[in-house]
Amino acid sequence: MCACFGVGLATIRGALQSGKATSVEGIGAALRAGTNCGSCLPELKRIVADPTAEAIRAADAGATVSPPTAGTREPSAMS
Repeated sequence: MCACFGVGLATIRGALQSGKATSVEGIGAALRAGTNCGSCLPELKRIVADPTAEAIRAADAGATVSPPTAGTREPSAMS
């Protein structure tokens, strides 16, 4: 997650779950993540906004996940 300060997703996840941090700013204050170059801020914002398993898995994989739009379906892997 935060390469500048070596803060991994498990540490960020732990801070959010324990209540040590409840916002991107709180993560920065508690862990310094997102306070230097800012390249991890988009992922931090996604994790704070939607801390569901899907968002966490996406962050683990380095992917960007958008919620599906009503009436659409995801493309098949066999397409």
